[in-house]
Amino acid sequence: PAITLLTEPGASFGGYAEFNATAASGTFRIDVAALTDTYNLKVRYRTGPDRGRYQPSFNNVNLGGVIDAYAATAGYAEVDLGSVPVTANGAQQVKFVVSGKNAASSGYKIGIDRMTLT
Repeated sequence: PAITLLTEPGASFGGYAEFNATAASGTFRIDVAALTDTYNLKVRYRTGPDRGRYQPSFNNVNLGGVIDAYAATAGYAEVDLGSVPVTANGAQQVKFVVSGKNAASSGYKIGIDRMTLT
């Protein structure tokens, strides 16, 4: 499945990136540039009745538990994924691997609105 940029007034910058996964095991990857340091990673994501469950990781290390983005009505939520070490300057890989969906969800979609490294 492709990644689509969608316009949404409630999104942080007027839109968000959506991965239209159709089953468990799809992967949505975002590369971010960072300098060597330790950062705190937060992710703001889209919630709704067609959203899946997914496992976030940073440079192939799982962070926290599985995120369940299902909600009866569409909206946004933010999760603090904790400290992430950057051991070399340059591109760092943030991945979201679809692990399934809530029984009430009609889909497996992932919508990422914003990621912050502080």
